Amino acid sequence: MTERRPLTGPQKFLIGGLVALTVVLVGITLAGAIISRRPPAVPSALVEASTRAIEWKTIKSERGVTLDDVFVAVIPKEASPDYIDQQSRAHCAGRQVCKIMGWVDQAAAATAFPMTEREFTTQSYSYDLNRQSGLDRGLFDCRIWRVEKPRCLVSAEE
Repeated sequence: MTERRPLTGPQKFLIGGLVALTVVLVGITLAGAIISRRPPAVPSALVEASTRAIEWKTIKSERGVTLDDVFVAVIPKEASPDYIDQQSRAHCAGRQVCKIMGWVDQAAAATAFPMTEREFTTQSYSYDLNRQSGLDRGLFDCRIWRVEKPRCLVSAEE
C-alpha cells in the first residue's frame, strides 16, 4: 500500500479552486438546462398569430379586375386591436396606398365591389394607409373590440 502524504498549502489551494470551479460549471450547466426547458417569453402578438392568423384575400371590382391595394381580412374575434393593426401595417408594407376591410364572419366578408348592404353593415374593421397624406388608421367595431371611441367604426352603444 502506498503511503498518503498530507497536502501542502499550495496543493490544498489548487484542489479547493478546482472544486469551486467544478461547482460553478455544474451550476451554469444546470441553469442552462433549466432555462432551455422553460419556453421563452413570447410577445402576445406572436401567441395570437400562432393560434389563428388573419386570413387575407384580394377583392375584385364588379368587372372582375383585382384591386392591388384593397384587401379583405377575416379576423379572429379573439385577436387584440394592437395585433390587428400590427398585421395590417405589415400586410401593407411597401405600398403607398392600402385599404383593408375586415370581418369576423367569413361568410359575411365582401367578395367584390361594390359591396352589398349586408357586407357593408357587417364590416368589423377598416384600415386605411395613405403615405402621401400621412393617413394610417385602423377603425374597429367597438361591439367586438374595446378601443378609444375615436377608433370605433361602430360604437358599442349602437
